[in-house]
Amino acid sequence: MREYELEITDLKKGLRPESRVPVNSNGLIECFGFRCGSYGLEGYEPFSSPVDVTIDLHSNWPFPQVIFNGAYRFLIDRDTTGGKDVVYILDVDYEVSETFELPYSTYGTGTLFEVVDFYDYVYITNGLVNIFFDSAYGRWRVGTQVADIPVAHTVCNFKGSQVIGGNISSSWHDCDERSVVWGRIGEMNFTPDKRNTAGFKPVVDGGIVYNTRVFNNSIIVYTSLGVTVMSATESTAWSWDKLHEVGIVNKGAVGGNDKQHLFVDTENCLWKLSNEGLQRLGYQEFISTLTGNIIINYESTYGDFYISGSNKCYLLANGLSQIPQVPSAVWNDRGIWCYPDTVSVTLPYLTTDKFDMGYRGSKTIFTIESGIENTDDSYIALDWIANHSQAFQTTPWRLLNKEAIASQIIAGTDFRLLFKCTTADIDSRVDYFKVRYKMTDLRGVRGVYAPPLRGQSR
Repeated sequence: MREYELEITDLKKGLRPESRVPVNSNGLIECFGFRCGSYGLEGYEPFSSPVDVTIDLHSNWPFPQVIFNGAYRFLIDRDTTGGKDVVYILDVDYEVSETFELPYSTYGTGTLFEVVDFYDYVYITNGLVNIFFDSAYGRWRVGTQVADIPVAHTVCNFKGSQVIGGNISSSWHDCDERSVVWGRIGEMNFTPDKRNTAGFKPVVDGGIVYNTRVFNNSIIVYTSLGVTVMSATESTAWSWDKLHEVGIVNKGAVGGNDKQHLFVDTENCLWKLSNEGLQRLGYQEFISTLTGNIIINYESTYGDFYISGSNKCYLLANGLSQIPQVPSAVWNDRGIWCYPDTVSVTLPYLTTDKFDMGYRGSKTIFTIESGIENTDDSYIALDWIANHSQAFQTTPWRLLNKEAIASQIIAGTDFRLLFKCTTADIDSRVDYFKVRYKMTDLRGVRGVYAPPLRGQSR
């Protein structure tokens, strides 16, 4: 009887983008402990933290934050037991050079911190206080009311000379959480003037402003009800154009740089904004499993995004995978670092989506080959059903031999392939699987036996 093979080669795409996809579609339903590289699945290399171990960090999600500007490194921790947020200023060796505290009894409990700077001039806000470095006195100043500066939950630096803010919590003209403000060019001054070089405006969709971000020559305003492009015109006015009709899920659910943004909307759908436009990535079945506030970190060396909830983290590279760390902060400084840097004891594994070789009759699988560099402690199993009224069953695990081949003899109509490692080898890479089988039920075949290349690749 003639033997056929099914090649599963698109592993670098990682997790499937949609839950309702046709049989034999590309994608995995589980992918843990890998990074989706350019050529295949790569072993994930955990990041460590350079933070001074003498700092008593509490790691109350979604803190701590690590924020860099031109002159300072900020590490911000939330101490709910002590009732305060603590801002650490770190030197180049990540030792504490200065600290100030924000007691909740005095300032309330703010949201995630944001920073704008003009190198040595730095302005920080958590939505309830303004913090800035007073160069005249050489010290940091904290206040809830500052002349010419409203207290905003989100701020960004537009073209290095103009600050844009949103979601105003202080008494500032008619502004509230649904307002955007802009300051004068070259000044930290938001007082409205007749020339409109500084001013304010309610957002067009009426949502609560969660984030303002620079994108090329525009500002992207992310709210609870939508996404809007705020563009500078030849005059001092701004134009407002709706980009997306669905808002983002929370303040931290957007990340990137001034060339690309990644965000999660309230439908748990992942979207990417770049020079190619707005692209729907999907992945709702996975993003919806994240708990707590979602935090998106961007790592510039490889262009990777880390999408974290309080319970798990997904890594978006060439595709989406789940990693064994749950960082609230990922940053690049003479290396890639994260915090918290705890690594799960769960070892790498994956499960493919359903396949039937393009033929609905029964097939018998005999062997499976794997394009894996390190076969030590690597195992293969199959999920299978004999007819479509049954639930999937799983075969025993089989160890791959030195040639990366395992014997798995099982008959069925539909299958899923399972792979796992019992050691975490960051140098390993999984490129493909080959499933070798015979067509044992020929009742559905008419004509020449057997039609060549029926579902032989995917």
